[in-house]
Amino acid sequence: MSGQSIGSQSALLLDSVAPIDGSSEPYYFLSENLVAQYDLIDDGEQAIRGTRSHPEERVSQGLVRVGGSIVMNPTPLELDNLLPRILGAAEVTDLFSVAETLPSFLVAINRIAKFHTYAGAKVNKAIFSGGSGKPLQLELQILAQTETEGAAGSFPSVAEGNQTPYNFTQGVITLGGATQLFNQFVLIVDNHLSVEFNNSRTATDIVAADRSVFLALSTPYTSTETTLFTTPVASAAGDSAATLVFTSGTKSLTFTFGNLKSFARTPSVRNKGQIRLPLRYKAYEIAGVDEIAVTNDPV
Repeated sequence: MSGQSIGSQSALLLDSVAPIDGSSEPYYFLSENLVAQYDLIDDGEQAIRGTRSHPEERVSQGLVRVGGSIVMNPTPLELDNLLPRILGAAEVTDLFSVAETLPSFLVAINRIAKFHTYAGAKVNKAIFSGGSGKPLQLELQILAQTETEGAAGSFPSVAEGNQTPYNFTQGVITLGGATQLFNQFVLIVDNHLSVEFNNSRTATDIVAADRSVFLALSTPYTSTETTLFTTPVASAAGDSAATLVFTSGTKSLTFTFGNLKSFARTPSVRNKGQIRLPLRYKAYEIAGVDEIAVTNDPV
């Protein structure tokens, strides 16, 4: 059948300012579900009316709620554009810090039959993850203000600058003053976005109400790693010198945590294989050092 919309032909562009055009940022992506939900207001849902039928005259248009996720394997150069949107502050010589506010941006997705542009977008959650034999993955959970529809065939053509993403085997984590073996991790930056509808069907404001940073990983459970469990159980002081670093040639990506406090959980025997130690942490600011900072050197 001709004229089908095929996912492999889709494309993704981001930009800090309108319009989406040939100067926008192209990204390879694995999947997306960024959509608008158009609500209806139907007072018949609650009203007693002498019948079970719903008269259409009682229905009006409701709120437009816009949000969803984009999953990708980001390259070092792409992270330069994404990290300020995740953390808030602009880059300062490869360093990306947290800020009290987040910048908004535009997202455009070519869905072949039509393309859709999302304005006033902000990152609600950024989930970095990795595991043995896999590239570094990033899920951006996004909230936006509006969705607009563009005509088929009018999506800008922008060439992707190919670069190799980081992979899991390039990662080194330092906890408790020593490097640790691990086979998977999840790092979450949660900006706790609050969407405000002020006398409008579409969102008038999206504000960052709080920030939480979590790190989870799995290590072997040997005499080398036992203190990663027993020390947090004895004290809530945490580990103030924790880093997660990925290095590829001259390129490097470093997550630095101000203070990690453990949600301690005893290891258990799940199968006949290696017994694993599940580690879960929340990051905190300490003595003026932010809970998280990221250094990304893409060249």
